[in-house]
Amino acid sequence: MNQPLADDIQRALAELAAIPSRVSGTSASRMVRRFRGQTGCSREDYRELWASPERWLGPFASLPVPLREALADAADLELRERSFTVSDALHRAVYGPAFRMGSALARIGRRHRLTEGWRRRAWRSVHLFGRSITAASRAAGRAWLAVRRRAPFGRTSVFHALWRWAGVDPGAVAVGYLEAMPYDPSVSPVHRATRRGVESCALVGVDFLPSGGELVYLEANFNPGMGLDRMWTYDGDDPVGRRLCRFAHGRGFRRIVYFPSSMWHFEREMEEAWRRQAGALGLELEIRDDPALRSPWRRPWEPRMDFDATGTLYVNSRQLASPLCYVIRQKGLLDVEIERYNAFAPEPDRIPMARRVHDDEDLVPPEPGSRFPNLIVKDPLRDMGTGLVLYKVDRIPDGLESPPHLMFDYMPPELQDVSEKGEPGDFGVTYRAYLLITPDGPVYLGAKGNVGDVPVPAELPAGRIEDIRPYVINGMVAATVRSVTAREEEELEGATLRVGRVIHDFLRRKHALETTPNPAA
Repeated sequence: MNQPLADDIQRALAELAAIPSRVSGTSASRMVRRFRGQTGCSREDYRELWASPERWLGPFASLPVPLREALADAADLELRERSFTVSDALHRAVYGPAFRMGSALARIGRRHRLTEGWRRRAWRSVHLFGRSITAASRAAGRAWLAVRRRAPFGRTSVFHALWRWAGVDPGAVAVGYLEAMPYDPSVSPVHRATRRGVESCALVGVDFLPSGGELVYLEANFNPGMGLDRMWTYDGDDPVGRRLCRFAHGRGFRRIVYFPSSMWHFEREMEEAWRRQAGALGLELEIRDDPALRSPWRRPWEPRMDFDATGTLYVNSRQLASPLCYVIRQKGLLDVEIERYNAFAPEPDRIPMARRVHDDEDLVPPEPGSRFPNLIVKDPLRDMGTGLVLYKVDRIPDGLESPPHLMFDYMPPELQDVSEKGEPGDFGVTYRAYLLITPDGPVYLGAKGNVGDVPVPAELPAGRIEDIRPYVINGMVAATVRSVTAREEEELEGATLRVGRVIHDFLRRKHALETTPNPAA
Protein backbone atom coordinates (compact mmCIF):
# COMPACT_ATOMS: atom_id res chain seq x y z
CA MET A 1 0.00 0.00 0.00
CA ASN A 2 1.23 3.49 -0.86
CA GLN A 3 -0.35 6.93 -0.71
CA PRO A 4 -1.03 7.27 -4.49
CA LEU A 5 -2.95 3.98 -4.40
CA ALA A 6 -4.82 5.12 -1.28
CA ASP A 7 -5.76 8.35 -3.08
CA ASP A 8 -7.03 6.36 -6.09
CA ILE A 9 -9.10 4.16 -3.77
CA GLN A 10 -10.57 7.20 -2.01
CA ARG A 11 -11.59 8.77 -5.34
CA ALA A 12 -13.20 5.51 -6.45
CA LEU A 13 -15.05 5.20 -3.13
CA ALA A 14 -16.31 8.78 -3.46
CA GLU A 15 -17.70 7.91 -6.91
CA LEU A 16 -19.44 4.85 -5.50
CA ALA A 17 -20.95 7.00 -2.74
CA ALA A 18 -22.83 8.98 -5.40
CA ILE A 19 -25.00 5.98 -6.33
CA PRO A 20 -28.01 4.80 -4.25
CA SER A 21 -26.95 3.37 -0.90
CA ARG A 22 -28.57 -0.02 -1.49
CA VAL A 23 -28.31 -1.96 -4.76
CA SER A 24 -29.04 -5.52 -5.84
CA GLY A 25 -26.55 -8.25 -5.03
CA THR A 26 -25.61 -8.73 -8.69
CA SER A 27 -25.09 -4.98 -9.14
CA ALA A 28 -22.86 -4.88 -6.06
CA SER A 29 -20.73 -7.75 -7.40
CA ARG A 30 -20.37 -5.95 -10.73
CA MET A 31 -19.35 -2.72 -9.00
CA VAL A 32 -16.72 -4.56 -6.94
CA ARG A 33 -15.18 -5.94 -10.15
CA ARG A 34 -15.21 -2.47 -11.70
CA PHE A 35 -13.59 -1.01 -8.56
CA ARG A 36 -10.80 -3.59 -8.72
CA GLY A 37 -10.12 -2.87 -12.37
CA GLN A 38 -10.26 0.89 -11.89
CA THR A 39 -7.85 1.03 -8.92
CA GLY A 40 -5.73 -2.10 -9.34
CA CYS A 41 -6.38 -2.74 -5.65
CA SER A 42 -5.82 -6.23 -4.26
CA ARG A 43 -7.51 -7.79 -1.25
CA GLU A 44 -4.33 -7.25 0.77
CA ASP A 45 -4.20 -3.56 -0.20
CA TYR A 46 -7.83 -3.01 0.80
CA ARG A 47 -7.34 -4.79 4.13
CA GLU A 48 -4.26 -2.68 4.83
CA LEU A 49 -6.18 0.51 4.06
CA TRP A 50 -8.93 -0.34 6.55
CA ALA A 51 -6.44 -1.54 9.15
CA SER A 52 -5.20 2.09 9.39
CA PRO A 53 -7.90 4.24 7.77
CA GLU A 54 -6.83 7.51 9.42
CA ARG A 55 -3.36 7.09 7.96
CA TRP A 56 -4.52 6.48 4.39
CA LEU A 57 -7.87 8.31 4.20
CA GLY A 58 -7.50 10.97 6.88
CA PRO A 59 -9.91 11.61 9.79
CA PHE A 60 -13.46 10.39 9.25
CA ALA A 61 -14.80 13.94 9.63
CA SER A 62 -12.63 15.07 6.69
CA LEU A 63 -14.28 12.67 4.22
CA PRO A 64 -17.01 13.97 1.87
CA VAL A 65 -20.44 13.78 3.46
CA PRO A 66 -21.85 11.24 0.92
CA LEU A 67 -18.88 8.95 1.55
CA ARG A 68 -19.30 9.20 5.34
CA GLU A 69 -22.98 8.38 5.05
CA ALA A 70 -22.35 5.44 2.70
CA LEU A 71 -19.73 3.93 5.02
CA ALA A 72 -21.99 4.36 8.05
CA ASP A 73 -24.86 2.74 6.14
CA ALA A 74 -22.65 -0.23 5.23
CA ALA A 75 -21.67 -0.70 8.88
CA ASP A 76 -25.34 -0.49 9.88
CA LEU A 77 -26.15 -3.23 7.35
CA GLU A 78 -23.46 -5.45 8.89
CA LEU A 79 -24.89 -4.95 12.39
CA ARG A 80 -28.41 -5.73 11.16
CA GLU A 81 -27.19 -8.89 9.44
CA ARG A 82 -25.45 -10.10 12.59
CA SER A 83 -28.64 -9.63 14.60
CA PHE A 84 -30.93 -10.96 11.82
CA THR A 85 -32.91 -7.70 11.73
CA VAL A 86 -32.36 -6.94 8.04
CA SER A 87 -36.06 -7.75 7.68
CA ASP A 88 -38.88 -8.90 9.95
CA ALA A 89 -39.35 -11.95 7.71
CA LEU A 90 -35.75 -13.08 8.25
CA HIS A 91 -36.00 -12.58 12.01
CA ARG A 92 -39.23 -14.59 12.16
CA ALA A 93 -37.67 -17.36 10.05
CA VAL A 94 -34.51 -17.66 12.17
CA TYR A 95 -36.45 -17.63 15.45
CA GLY A 96 -39.33 -19.67 14.03
CA PRO A 97 -40.76 -23.11 14.93
CA ALA A 98 -37.44 -25.00 14.62
CA PHE A 99 -35.65 -22.52 16.87
CA ARG A 100 -38.49 -22.56 19.41
CA MET A 101 -38.38 -26.36 19.55
CA GLY A 102 -34.61 -26.36 20.05
CA SER A 103 -34.89 -23.67 22.70
CA ALA A 104 -37.53 -25.67 24.57
CA LEU A 105 -35.37 -28.82 24.48
CA ALA A 106 -32.39 -26.84 25.80
CA ARG A 107 -34.50 -25.57 28.71
CA ILE A 108 -35.93 -29.01 29.55
CA GLY A 109 -32.51 -30.65 29.40
CA ARG A 110 -31.02 -28.01 31.67
CA ARG A 111 -33.93 -28.33 34.10
CA HIS A 112 -33.16 -32.01 34.69
CA ARG A 113 -29.37 -31.63 34.70
CA LEU A 114 -29.08 -32.58 38.40
CA THR A 115 -30.40 -36.13 37.97
CA GLU A 116 -27.97 -39.00 38.50
CA GLY A 117 -26.50 -41.81 36.40
CA TRP A 118 -27.64 -42.47 32.85
CA ARG A 119 -30.55 -40.04 33.22
CA ARG A 120 -28.11 -37.17 33.73
CA ARG A 121 -26.30 -38.08 30.52
CA ALA A 122 -29.60 -38.43 28.68
CA TRP A 123 -30.88 -35.02 29.78
CA ARG A 124 -27.52 -33.45 28.96
CA SER A 125 -27.86 -34.91 25.46
CA VAL A 126 -31.33 -33.38 25.21
CA HIS A 127 -29.91 -29.99 26.20
CA LEU A 128 -27.06 -30.22 23.68
CA PHE A 129 -29.41 -31.43 20.94
CA GLY A 130 -31.67 -28.45 21.56
CA ARG A 131 -28.73 -26.07 21.37
CA SER A 132 -27.58 -27.70 18.13
CA ILE A 133 -31.02 -27.01 16.63
CA THR A 134 -30.88 -23.33 17.60
CA ALA A 135 -27.33 -23.10 16.22
CA ALA A 136 -28.47 -24.71 12.96
CA SER A 137 -31.34 -22.24 12.70
CA ARG A 138 -28.95 -19.31 13.04
CA ALA A 139 -26.52 -20.92 10.59
CA ALA A 140 -29.36 -21.22 8.08
CA GLY A 141 -30.06 -17.51 8.54
CA ARG A 142 -26.41 -16.66 7.86
CA ALA A 143 -26.43 -18.89 4.77
CA TRP A 144 -29.52 -17.11 3.49
CA LEU A 145 -27.83 -13.75 4.00
CA ALA A 146 -24.82 -14.99 2.00
CA VAL A 147 -27.13 -15.88 -0.90
CA ARG A 148 -29.02 -12.60 -0.56
CA ARG A 149 -25.80 -10.55 -0.90
CA ARG A 150 -25.22 -11.95 -4.40
CA ALA A 151 -28.75 -12.45 -5.70
CA PRO A 152 -30.69 -10.10 -8.02
CA PHE A 153 -33.49 -9.87 -5.45
CA GLY A 154 -31.17 -9.00 -2.54
CA ARG A 155 -30.45 -5.45 -1.45
CA THR A 156 -26.98 -4.69 -0.21
CA SER A 157 -24.38 -1.93 0.00
CA VAL A 158 -21.43 -1.90 -2.39
CA PHE A 159 -19.21 -0.74 0.48
CA HIS A 160 -20.37 -3.73 2.51
CA ALA A 161 -19.66 -5.94 -0.51
CA LEU A 162 -16.13 -4.50 -0.75
CA TRP A 163 -15.46 -5.26 2.92
CA ARG A 164 -16.72 -8.80 2.41
CA TRP A 165 -14.62 -9.25 -0.75
CA ALA A 166 -11.41 -8.22 1.01
CA GLY A 167 -12.10 -9.94 4.34
CA VAL A 168 -12.25 -6.67 6.30
CA ASP A 169 -13.95 -6.86 9.70
CA PRO A 170 -16.66 -4.15 9.58
CA GLY A 171 -16.92 -4.28 13.37
CA ALA A 172 -13.31 -3.17 13.74
CA VAL A 173 -13.89 -0.37 11.21
CA ALA A 174 -16.98 0.79 13.10
CA VAL A 175 -15.15 0.82 16.44
CA GLY A 176 -11.94 2.45 15.29
CA TYR A 177 -13.03 4.87 12.56
CA LEU A 178 -16.70 5.44 11.76
CA GLU A 179 -18.92 7.97 13.54
CA ALA A 180 -22.60 9.00 13.55
CA MET A 181 -23.82 5.55 12.52
CA PRO A 182 -27.53 4.72 12.20
CA TYR A 183 -28.72 1.88 14.39
CA ASP A 184 -31.72 -0.38 14.95
CA PRO A 185 -33.01 0.50 18.45
CA SER A 186 -34.63 -2.92 18.87
CA VAL A 187 -31.16 -4.43 19.34
CA SER A 188 -29.23 -1.38 20.57
CA PRO A 189 -27.75 -1.87 24.06
CA VAL A 190 -28.12 1.87 24.83
CA HIS A 191 -30.98 3.88 23.34
CA ARG A 192 -34.02 6.00 24.22
CA ALA A 193 -37.40 6.46 22.53
CA THR A 194 -38.48 9.82 23.96
CA ARG A 195 -42.18 9.79 23.09
CA ARG A 196 -42.68 6.32 24.51
CA GLY A 197 -40.68 6.68 27.70
CA VAL A 198 -38.62 3.59 26.84
CA GLU A 199 -34.88 3.18 27.35
CA SER A 200 -32.30 0.48 26.86
CA CYS A 201 -29.15 0.49 28.99
CA ALA A 202 -26.03 -1.66 29.22
CA LEU A 203 -24.92 -3.27 32.48
CA VAL A 204 -21.22 -4.13 32.34
CA GLY A 205 -18.61 -5.31 34.80
CA VAL A 206 -15.40 -3.33 35.36
CA ASP A 207 -12.38 -4.84 37.12
CA PHE A 208 -9.94 -2.82 39.22
CA LEU A 209 -6.70 -3.74 40.96
CA PRO A 210 -5.53 -1.88 44.07
CA SER A 211 -1.84 -1.30 43.36
CA GLY A 212 0.57 1.38 44.50
CA GLY A 213 -2.12 3.29 46.38
CA GLU A 214 -4.51 3.68 43.44
CA LEU A 215 -7.18 1.69 41.63
CA VAL A 216 -5.74 0.39 38.36
CA TYR A 217 -8.21 -0.37 35.55
CA LEU A 218 -7.89 -3.98 34.37
CA GLU A 219 -10.73 -4.62 31.92
CA ALA A 220 -14.47 -4.39 31.32
CA ASN A 221 -16.79 -7.07 29.98
CA PHE A 222 -20.38 -7.98 29.18
CA ASN A 223 -20.20 -10.89 31.58
CA PRO A 224 -20.71 -8.75 34.68
CA GLY A 225 -20.89 -11.70 37.07
CA MET A 226 -24.33 -12.16 38.62
CA GLY A 227 -23.43 -15.13 40.80
CA LEU A 228 -25.14 -15.83 44.09
CA ASP A 229 -21.92 -15.32 46.06
CA ARG A 230 -22.32 -11.55 45.82
CA MET A 231 -25.91 -11.69 47.05
CA TRP A 232 -25.06 -13.95 50.02
CA THR A 233 -22.15 -11.66 50.93
CA TYR A 234 -24.71 -8.89 51.42
CA ASP A 235 -27.14 -11.12 53.38
CA GLY A 236 -29.48 -11.63 50.44
CA ASP A 237 -29.93 -7.91 49.75
CA ASP A 238 -28.12 -7.71 46.42
CA PRO A 239 -26.70 -4.17 46.06
CA VAL A 240 -26.73 -4.24 42.26
CA GLY A 241 -30.41 -5.15 42.05
CA ARG A 242 -31.30 -2.62 44.76
CA ARG A 243 -29.54 0.27 43.02
CA LEU A 244 -30.92 -0.74 39.63
CA CYS A 245 -34.48 -0.73 40.97
CA ARG A 246 -33.96 2.64 42.65
CA PHE A 247 -32.63 4.08 39.40
CA ALA A 248 -35.64 2.77 37.44
CA HIS A 249 -38.09 4.05 40.06
CA GLY A 250 -36.44 7.45 40.19
CA ARG A 251 -36.70 7.80 36.42
CA GLY A 252 -40.41 6.95 36.40
CA PHE A 253 -40.23 3.52 34.77
CA ARG A 254 -42.85 0.94 35.68
CA ARG A 255 -41.09 -2.18 34.41
CA ILE A 256 -37.55 -3.58 34.18
CA VAL A 257 -36.64 -6.19 31.57
CA TYR A 258 -33.20 -7.67 32.17
CA PHE A 259 -31.22 -9.64 29.59
CA PRO A 260 -28.47 -11.52 31.51
CA SER A 261 -25.12 -12.58 30.10
CA SER A 262 -25.27 -15.02 27.20
CA MET A 263 -22.79 -17.30 28.98
CA TRP A 264 -24.77 -18.43 32.03
CA HIS A 265 -28.38 -18.39 33.07
CA PHE A 266 -29.62 -16.04 35.79
CA GLU A 267 -30.20 -18.00 39.00
CA ARG A 268 -33.71 -18.27 40.42
CA GLU A 269 -32.61 -17.10 43.89
CA MET A 270 -31.15 -13.91 42.41
CA GLU A 271 -34.33 -13.36 40.39
CA GLU A 272 -36.45 -13.68 43.54
CA ALA A 273 -34.23 -11.18 45.39
CA TRP A 274 -34.49 -8.68 42.54
CA ARG A 275 -38.24 -9.24 42.33
CA ARG A 276 -38.63 -8.40 46.03
CA GLN A 277 -36.55 -5.25 45.59
CA ALA A 278 -38.58 -4.23 42.53
CA GLY A 279 -41.92 -5.01 44.17
CA ALA A 280 -41.06 -2.84 47.18
CA LEU A 281 -40.93 0.11 44.77
CA GLY A 282 -43.99 -0.88 42.75
CA LEU A 283 -41.98 -2.10 39.76
CA GLU A 284 -42.47 -5.17 37.57
CA LEU A 285 -39.42 -7.31 36.81
CA GLU A 286 -38.93 -9.64 33.86
CA ILE A 287 -35.83 -11.79 33.26
CA ARG A 288 -35.32 -12.81 29.63
CA ASP A 289 -33.25 -15.88 28.93
CA ASP A 290 -30.68 -16.16 26.21
CA PRO A 291 -32.75 -17.83 23.44
CA ALA A 292 -30.17 -20.58 22.80
CA LEU A 293 -28.70 -21.22 26.27
CA ARG A 294 -31.96 -20.98 28.25
CA SER A 295 -32.38 -21.59 31.97
CA PRO A 296 -34.17 -24.47 33.70
CA TRP A 297 -37.22 -22.27 34.29
CA ARG A 298 -39.99 -20.95 32.09
CA ARG A 299 -38.96 -17.46 31.03
CA PRO A 300 -39.53 -15.36 27.93
CA TRP A 301 -36.61 -15.25 25.50
CA GLU A 302 -37.60 -12.82 22.70
CA PRO A 303 -34.24 -11.17 21.83
CA ARG A 304 -35.60 -7.90 20.46
CA MET A 305 -36.70 -4.98 22.62
CA ASP A 306 -40.18 -3.58 22.05
CA PHE A 307 -40.02 0.22 21.92
CA ASP A 308 -43.83 0.37 22.04
CA ALA A 309 -43.72 -0.96 25.63
CA THR A 310 -44.28 2.38 27.35
CA GLY A 311 -42.56 2.85 30.71
CA THR A 312 -40.06 0.01 30.24
CA LEU A 313 -36.36 0.03 31.09
CA TYR A 314 -34.41 -2.61 29.17
CA VAL A 315 -31.10 -3.62 30.74
CA ASN A 316 -28.57 -5.57 28.65
CA SER A 317 -25.68 -7.68 29.91
CA ARG A 318 -25.64 -9.72 26.69
CA GLN A 319 -23.50 -9.59 23.59
CA LEU A 320 -25.29 -7.71 20.82
CA ALA A 321 -24.10 -6.73 17.36
CA SER A 322 -22.94 -3.24 18.27
CA PRO A 323 -19.73 -1.18 18.48
CA LEU A 324 -20.19 -0.98 22.27
CA CYS A 325 -20.16 -4.76 22.69
CA TYR A 326 -17.27 -5.05 20.24
CA VAL A 327 -15.07 -2.50 22.00
CA ILE A 328 -15.67 -4.15 25.38
CA ARG A 329 -15.51 -7.77 24.23
CA GLN A 330 -12.17 -7.53 22.40
CA LYS A 331 -9.39 -6.83 24.86
CA GLY A 332 -7.29 -3.76 24.21
CA LEU A 333 -9.87 -1.69 22.31
CA LEU A 334 -11.36 0.05 25.34
CA ASP A 335 -7.80 0.64 26.53
CA VAL A 336 -7.26 2.79 23.42
CA GLU A 337 -10.32 4.88 24.31
CA ILE A 338 -9.06 5.32 27.87
CA GLU A 339 -5.63 6.38 26.60
CA ARG A 340 -7.34 8.99 24.43
CA TYR A 341 -9.25 10.23 27.47
CA ASN A 342 -6.12 10.29 29.67
CA ALA A 343 -4.24 12.38 27.12
CA PHE A 344 -6.55 15.36 27.77
CA ALA A 345 -7.82 14.73 31.32
CA PRO A 346 -6.28 16.58 34.29
CA GLU A 347 -4.01 14.45 36.45
CA PRO A 348 -6.55 13.73 39.27
CA ASP A 349 -9.16 12.51 36.77
CA ARG A 350 -6.97 10.16 34.77
CA ILE A 351 -7.61 6.42 34.83
CA PRO A 352 -4.55 4.41 35.97
CA MET A 353 -3.77 1.53 33.61
CA ALA A 354 -1.09 -1.08 33.10
CA ARG A 355 1.50 0.11 30.59
CA ARG A 356 1.43 -1.56 27.17
CA VAL A 357 4.58 -3.50 26.19
CA HIS A 358 5.52 -3.73 22.50
CA ASP A 359 9.14 -4.95 22.50
CA ASP A 360 12.14 -5.66 24.71
CA GLU A 361 12.87 -1.96 25.12
CA ASP A 362 9.44 -1.46 26.74
CA LEU A 363 9.86 -4.37 29.14
CA VAL A 364 10.82 -3.44 32.71
CA PRO A 365 13.08 -6.23 34.09
CA PRO A 366 11.98 -7.81 37.38
CA GLU A 367 13.60 -6.51 40.53
CA PRO A 368 16.02 -8.89 42.27
CA GLY A 369 14.11 -11.22 44.59
CA SER A 370 10.70 -10.08 43.31
CA ARG A 371 7.73 -12.26 44.28
CA PHE A 372 5.76 -11.19 41.22
CA PRO A 373 5.83 -11.61 37.44
CA ASN A 374 6.65 -8.57 35.31
CA LEU A 375 4.83 -9.41 32.06
CA ILE A 376 1.21 -10.39 31.43
CA VAL A 377 0.10 -11.58 27.99
CA LYS A 378 -3.58 -11.50 27.00
CA ASP A 379 -5.49 -13.18 24.22
CA PRO A 380 -7.81 -10.37 23.02
CA LEU A 381 -10.69 -12.75 22.24
CA ARG A 382 -10.73 -14.83 25.44
CA ASP A 383 -12.26 -13.89 28.76
CA MET A 384 -12.50 -14.92 32.42
CA GLY A 385 -8.78 -15.46 32.90
CA THR A 386 -8.58 -18.24 30.28
CA GLY A 387 -6.45 -16.24 27.84
CA LEU A 388 -3.79 -15.02 30.30
CA VAL A 389 -0.12 -16.04 30.45
CA LEU A 390 2.33 -14.58 32.99
CA TYR A 391 6.11 -14.34 32.81
CA LYS A 392 9.04 -13.27 34.95
CA VAL A 393 11.60 -12.49 32.25
CA ASP A 394 14.29 -10.05 31.10
CA ARG A 395 13.19 -10.21 27.46
CA ILE A 396 9.98 -11.00 25.62
CA PRO A 397 9.66 -14.73 24.86
CA ASP A 398 9.79 -15.75 21.22
CA GLY A 399 6.51 -15.68 19.33
CA LEU A 400 4.88 -12.91 21.37
CA GLU A 401 6.26 -9.85 19.59
CA SER A 402 3.30 -9.40 17.25
CA PRO A 403 -0.53 -9.54 17.38
CA PRO A 404 -2.84 -11.12 18.31
CA HIS A 405 -1.04 -11.11 21.68
CA LEU A 406 -1.46 -8.07 23.92
CA MET A 407 1.36 -7.52 26.41
CA PHE A 408 1.31 -5.35 29.53
CA ASP A 409 3.39 -4.65 32.60
CA TYR A 410 2.19 -6.84 35.45
CA MET A 411 0.91 -4.62 38.26
CA PRO A 412 1.56 -6.20 41.70
CA PRO A 413 -1.62 -6.26 43.80
CA GLU A 414 -1.91 -4.97 47.32
CA LEU A 415 -1.92 -7.97 49.63
CA GLN A 416 -4.79 -8.88 51.96
CA ASP A 417 -4.32 -8.98 55.73
CA VAL A 418 -3.82 -12.66 56.58
CA SER A 419 -6.20 -12.49 59.54
CA GLU A 420 -9.15 -11.97 57.20
CA LYS A 421 -8.30 -15.13 55.26
CA GLY A 422 -7.94 -17.39 58.27
CA GLU A 423 -4.70 -19.05 57.15
CA PRO A 424 -1.07 -17.98 56.82
CA GLY A 425 0.07 -16.26 53.66
CA ASP A 426 -0.41 -13.10 51.62
CA PHE A 427 -3.38 -12.92 49.26
CA GLY A 428 -4.02 -10.56 46.36
CA VAL A 429 -7.20 -8.50 46.02
CA THR A 430 -9.22 -7.16 43.08
CA TYR A 431 -12.62 -5.50 42.75
CA ARG A 432 -15.50 -6.05 40.36
CA ALA A 433 -17.64 -2.92 39.94
CA TYR A 434 -21.01 -2.78 38.19
CA LEU A 435 -21.70 0.01 35.74
CA LEU A 436 -24.94 0.99 34.01
CA ILE A 437 -24.49 2.88 30.73
CA THR A 438 -27.62 4.95 30.02
CA PRO A 439 -28.40 7.44 27.22
CA ASP A 440 -27.69 10.22 29.75
CA GLY A 441 -24.41 8.84 31.06
CA PRO A 442 -22.96 6.26 33.48
CA VAL A 443 -24.57 5.12 36.75
CA TYR A 444 -22.68 3.25 39.47
CA LEU A 445 -24.50 0.13 40.74
CA GLY A 446 -22.14 -1.30 43.35
CA ALA A 447 -19.08 -3.52 43.72
CA LYS A 448 -17.66 -6.62 45.36
CA GLY A 449 -14.17 -7.61 46.44
CA ASN A 450 -12.31 -10.73 45.28
CA VAL A 451 -9.65 -12.15 47.60
CA GLY A 452 -7.31 -14.74 46.09
CA ASP A 453 -7.64 -18.32 47.32
CA VAL A 454 -3.96 -19.14 46.75
CA PRO A 455 -1.29 -17.18 48.68
CA VAL A 456 1.50 -15.36 46.86
CA PRO A 457 4.68 -17.46 47.28
CA ALA A 458 7.67 -15.93 49.04
CA GLU A 459 9.83 -16.65 45.98
CA LEU A 460 9.17 -16.85 42.25
CA PRO A 461 11.63 -18.38 39.77
CA ALA A 462 12.19 -16.79 36.36
CA GLY A 463 10.32 -17.97 33.27
CA ARG A 464 6.72 -18.72 32.46
CA ILE A 465 4.41 -18.90 35.49
CA GLU A 466 2.67 -22.27 35.48
CA ASP A 467 0.22 -21.56 38.33
CA ILE A 468 -1.33 -18.11 37.80
CA ARG A 469 -3.83 -18.36 40.67
CA PRO A 470 -1.82 -16.32 43.21
CA TYR A 471 -1.38 -13.48 40.70
CA VAL A 472 -4.70 -13.38 38.79
CA ILE A 473 -7.57 -12.79 41.19
CA ASN A 474 -11.07 -13.23 39.82
CA GLY A 475 -14.02 -15.50 40.40
CA MET A 476 -13.20 -17.75 37.44
CA VAL A 477 -9.60 -18.47 38.47
CA ALA A 478 -9.59 -18.68 42.28
CA ALA A 479 -11.11 -16.10 44.58
CA THR A 480 -13.45 -15.62 47.52
CA VAL A 481 -16.02 -12.83 47.31
CA ARG A 482 -16.26 -10.26 50.09
CA SER A 483 -18.19 -7.04 50.62
CA VAL A 484 -16.54 -3.64 50.22
CA THR A 485 -16.14 -1.04 52.95
CA ALA A 486 -17.65 2.44 52.76
CA ARG A 487 -14.25 3.93 51.96
CA GLU A 488 -13.60 1.35 49.22
CA GLU A 489 -17.09 2.01 47.84
CA GLU A 490 -16.42 5.73 47.56
CA GLU A 491 -13.14 5.20 45.70
CA LEU A 492 -14.65 2.53 43.45
CA GLU A 493 -17.61 4.72 42.54
CA GLY A 494 -15.32 7.52 41.34
CA ALA A 495 -13.07 5.15 39.37
CA THR A 496 -16.03 3.31 37.82
CA LEU A 497 -17.80 6.48 36.72
CA ARG A 498 -14.63 7.72 35.02
CA VAL A 499 -14.52 4.53 32.96
CA GLY A 500 -18.25 4.92 32.33
CA ARG A 501 -17.77 8.42 30.94
CA VAL A 502 -15.19 7.08 28.49
CA ILE A 503 -17.65 4.42 27.31
CA HIS A 504 -20.50 6.93 27.05
CA ASP A 505 -18.37 9.39 25.05
CA PHE A 506 -17.45 6.53 22.70
CA LEU A 507 -21.13 5.71 22.20
CA ARG A 508 -22.04 9.33 21.51
CA ARG A 509 -19.47 9.44 18.72
CA LYS A 510 -20.81 6.24 17.20
CA HIS A 511 -24.58 6.68 17.45
CA ALA A 512 -27.44 9.01 18.13
CA LEU A 513 -28.59 7.68 21.50
CA GLU A 514 -32.07 9.16 21.32
CA THR A 515 -35.01 8.68 18.97
CA THR A 516 -37.71 11.34 19.22
CA PRO A 517 -40.34 9.63 17.03
CA ASN A 518 -41.50 6.16 17.94
CA PRO A 519 -38.91 3.96 16.15
CA ALA A 520 -41.41 1.12 15.81
CA ALA A 521 -43.87 3.28 13.87
